[in-house]
Amino acid sequence: MSKWKYHNYTNEQINNLVKEFIHTQNNLPIIDAEKFLYSKPYPDLEAFKNLTPEQLR
Repeated sequence: MSKWKYHNYTNEQINNLVKEFIHTQNNLPIIDAEKFLYSKPYPDLEAFKNLTPEQLR
């Protein structure tokens, strides 16, 4: 099993990555992404590509 490529990132770094991803992919304001970060051990940023803006609210 390969390690998640962001496994050495701090929570703050991951939080910023996710917020920036949501902002750029969905044209939404940067939001608090903690609910995504703590939904599973290692959040999969690729999965956010499949979320609609409604799901991100």
